[in-house]
Amino acid sequence: MLVVNIAILVTEGDYGYDKYMSLVVTLMLLFNHVAYQYKLPGSFRPLAKLLAWTWLSIGLSYIGTVVLR
Repeated sequence: MLVVNIAILVTEGDYGYDKYMSLVVTLMLLFNHVAYQYKLPGSFRPLAKLLAWTWLSIGLSYIGTVVLR
């Protein structure tokens, strides 16, 4: 899904702010899936969860900004 989103973004050539919506949502899903579905070794588990929550907040802020424009 991530590769397809990047390929579509690159082939279209239009890099407007609204074109990144599917990429942001895909990364939100990917980071949350990795953080909460896999058994990661000791110190990677809290880092993965921190990354997932951070990207979730960034992604929701981005989506809110795009929707309000």
